Amino acid sequence: MRRNVLYKYFTFGAALILISFIILGIGMSAQVYNYSVSEKEKSLEFSALRISAMTTEINSQFSSIRPQTFRVLISSTLANSEMSAVLCDSSGRIVVTSENVPPPITMNVPPELVEKVIADKYFSGRNSLGSLYKNGHFTVGVPYYDYLGKPAGCVLVTSTISHMRGLLFAIVKIFLVCALVVFLIMLVAAFFGTHRIIRPIKNITTAAREFAHGDFSVRVPVSGNDELGELSRSFNTMADSIEKTEDLRRTFVANVSHELRSPMTSIGGFVDGILDGTIPQESEKKYLEIVSSEVKRLSRLVSNMLEITRLQSEDLSQNATNYDFCNQVRRVIMGFESKINEKNIKINLTLPSDELELCANEDAIFQVIYNLLENALKFSNPDTEMTIDVSVKSGKLWFSIKNSGNDIPSDELPYIFDRFHKGDKSRGKDKTSLGLGLYIVKTIVNQHGGDCGAESKNGITEFHFTLPI
Repeated sequence: MRRNVLYKYFTFGAALILISFIILGIGMSAQVYNYSVSEKEKSLEFSALRISAMTTEINSQFSSIRPQTFRVLISSTLANSEMSAVLCDSSGRIVVTSENVPPPITMNVPPELVEKVIADKYFSGRNSLGSLYKNGHFTVGVPYYDYLGKPAGCVLVTSTISHMRGLLFAIVKIFLVCALVVFLIMLVAAFFGTHRIIRPIKNITTAAREFAHGDFSVRVPVSGNDELGELSRSFNTMADSIEKTEDLRRTFVANVSHELRSPMTSIGGFVDGILDGTIPQESEKKYLEIVSSEVKRLSRLVSNMLEITRLQSEDLSQNATNYDFCNQVRRVIMGFESKINEKNIKINLTLPSDELELCANEDAIFQVIYNLLENALKFSNPDTEMTIDVSVKSGKLWFSIKNSGNDIPSDELPYIFDRFHKGDKSRGKDKTSLGLGLYIVKTIVNQHGGDCGAESKNGITEFHFTLPI
C-alpha cells in the first residue's frame, strides 16, 4: 500500500516523541534511583557513626555490656524502623544486633568484610552479611574502638532495597501516566500540525492534475506568509502565466486559421469558377489578379510569422553595434519617398543637432522605424502633415511619429500592439493588413529593453518608443 507524506511525517513525529520519552524516562529513573541511594547511604552512615561513637564510649567506661540493654540502645539510635544494625568483633563474630534483626544470630559476619571496614574505615554497598539475610541489603559499615583506641570490630547498619524499588516503581508509574497523557496530546498536535503543512502541498498536487487535464483556471488557496504560502503564491503566479499563454495560443491559432481561411477560400472559389466555366473567359484576368493578390498576402503572412518566430527565439542584443540613429531615420524616410509624394504628405523631421549614437541591432531597429512609418502613411489623410521627432529624454532615446487621420478608439489602444490586432477595423482602410507589423515593433523594442506606446485624439495619432542609450 502506498504511504502518503502525511503518514510518513506523522509516523516519524510519533516515533521521535516516543523515543524522546523513553530516553527521558530512563534518565529520570536513573537520577531518582541514584538520589534515593545517596540519601539512604547518608542516613545509614549517620546511624552507623552514632552507634560506633556510643559503642566506643561504652567500651572506654565499662569492661562488659549487658546485651539486652545494648540492643535497646542500638535500636533507639537507628533513624527509622527499616534499618537494622549488627555489631561484630574483629573476627566477625556477632556481638549484638538491633531488635529487628531476625534470629538466628549465632552466625558470623564474613571476616573479609570486617577487615575491609576496619582497613578502609568505611564500607557501603549491597551485602547479605553472610547468610544473615536471605536477600542483599544496602549496608554501611564503620569501625568502633576499644578503651585503648584500637579497632575492636565494626558496626554494620543495613536497610532493605525493596522500599527503594517501591519508590522507584511509584515514580516510574507516575511518569508513565503523565508521559502517556502528554504523548497523546503531542500526537494530536503533531497530526493536525502535519496535516496543516501537507494541505497546501495536496492542494498544489490537485491543481497540477487539473492543469494536466486542461483546466487552467484552478488556483491554490494561499494561507500564511511562510515558505508554503510563498510556494502557493508562486504556483498561482505560474498558473496565471500559463493561463495567459494558453489564451494567447488559442487566440493565435484562431487568428492564423482565420487569416489562412479567408484567402484560401477566395483562391479556391475563383480557381473553381475558372475551371468549371462559371467565371466568363473575359473576366478570368480580373479574378486571376485577385488570386495573385491573395497569394501574395499569404506569402506576407508566412514571412511575418517566420520573422516573429525568429525574433522571439533570437537574442538581438548579441548582434548589437554602435551606429548613428539619426542617419538611420533619414534612410528609412527616403525609402518611402514615392508613397509620401503620392499622398502629398509633408514631413516635419526634428533631429538632435549632434550625432545620436545607439548601441542596438541595426537591422531590427530599422524594421521598427520602417513598420511605424509604413503604418503612419497607410492611415494618413492625403495633403496632411506628418511629424517625426527624435530626441533624448531622461537618458533614453525617444522616437515619435504623428500623422493626421481617423482616431483609434480608446478601447482599442491597449491592444494596438497585440498579434493580429487590426486598427483598420476602426479606421476602415487597407483590408490587406495582417495585424503583425506593430506586434513586431513591440517585440523588437522590448528585446532591446525599451518600451512603446500609442495615443490618438482630435484626429492626431502618435506612435512612439524609447530605447536605452
